[in-house]
Amino acid sequence: MKKSKSMKASSKLILGTAILLVFIGFSVRGQDKISISTFPEDIYALNTDYEKLINVDLYIENKTNGILNVSEFKIKVFDKNDKLIISKRLSHEGVSPGILTIPNRTVNAAKTLLIFNPFYSFSKDIPIDHIKFEIILTDVWTKTFVESVTIPVKEYQQTISHSLPLKGLSFIADGNDYYSHHRRFDFTHIAAKILAMDEQSNRYGYDFQTVKEDGQLYKNDGKELSDWYCFGQNVYATAAGTVVDAVDGAVDPRIGTLAFNYQTDVPGNVKIMGGNYIVIQHQDNTFSQFFHLKKGSVQVAIGDKVKKGQLIAQVGNSGDSFKPHLHYQISDSKNLFNSAGLPVYFSDYYKVMGSTSVKVKNNGYIETGEFVKND
Repeated sequence: MKKSKSMKASSKLILGTAILLVFIGFSVRGQDKISISTFPEDIYALNTDYEKLINVDLYIENKTNGILNVSEFKIKVFDKNDKLIISKRLSHEGVSPGILTIPNRTVNAAKTLLIFNPFYSFSKDIPIDHIKFEIILTDVWTKTFVESVTIPVKEYQQTISHSLPLKGLSFIADGNDYYSHHRRFDFTHIAAKILAMDEQSNRYGYDFQTVKEDGQLYKNDGKELSDWYCFGQNVYATAAGTVVDAVDGAVDPRIGTLAFNYQTDVPGNVKIMGGNYIVIQHQDNTFSQFFHLKKGSVQVAIGDKVKKGQLIAQVGNSGDSFKPHLHYQISDSKNLFNSAGLPVYFSDYYKVMGSTSVKVKNNGYIETGEFVKND
C-alpha cells in the first residue's frame, strides 16, 4: 500500500516534532542540576587492628526532569598537603562489572538516591585527610552528568575509657561495619519521614549476646526467653556518669513477636522501640544508651550517679527486639532515635579467637561476628 501525499506530510510533521522535542528535552535537562551530599556531618576514620574504616553515606538528588543512572563511581583520597594517596573507581567494565556492587543505581526525576560508600576500608597506615567522591550519571539519551563532593575526614578521638557492658563471653551479633543493619539507614524511606528522623543514633551501635564457649546462643529449641543464655544477664555501666533517662515498665514478649504495632504505636511514641532502656551522660558530654532491658530489672533512676562497671539492669527482650540481646550505642544527646551516633572504642577485654585470647588494653574496635570477653 502506497502512502498518500497527506500521509507522507503527516509523517514528516511527526518526525520533525519528535526531533524538536528531543532537542528541547536536551536543552531543559542541560539547565537543571544534580547535587551530592554526604551524611553524617562529621566523617570519622576508625582504626581497627588491620584497617581504617570510613563510615559515610552519599545522597544523590536528581533535579532534572529525566531518569538518571549511576554509570561510574570514583573516589580519591588525599593527605593534609592535598597530595593524592589512592584513587579507585567502580565502572561498567568487565563481564560482571564492579558497579553492580551498588544495588540501586537509578535516580528518578525529582528524587533522591542513597548510596552507602562502597570504598569503606583502607590500610591502617594511610594518612587520610579528605576524600573526593565523583559520580558519573547518564540519562536515556546517553547525556553525561559529572558531579563531585569533597569531605574532610577526622580521626575519632575518644576522651574517656569504656568497658564492655556484659561480663563473660559475648557474641557481637551486629556491629556497625559496612554490612550491618545499624549502618544501613535510609533517610529517604517513608518510615524515617513519618518519624521525623534527621539523625542516625544507632550508626555505631552494637548488639551483644551472651554465648557458651561453643558459640551457642540458646539451649533446647530457643523458643522460650529462658532458653537464651543472654536473657537476664547483668548489664553494667561502660563508664561513669549520670542517668538522664530510664524506662522499666515494658514487657518482654515471646521470641519472634513484638508488644507494639509499628504503624499505630510508633509514630506517637518512637521511644517504644527501645523497650526498657537507660541513658547515661558521661563527663565528655556523650551519652551511653542501653536498649531492650528486662522488665523490672532497671536498678537506677534519673539523676543517679553511676560508676564504671556498676550493675544497672539485666538483658531482656523488650521493645524492637525479636530475640534477647543488649543494644548499646553512644550518641551526642539523650534522644534515643534522633541524635547523632558516635563511635566507641572499648578497653580491658579479651578478643577470643578460637583457642586463642588476645588482651585488648586500650581503644579496641569491635566488629560484627567477633567474640569478646570481659575480665
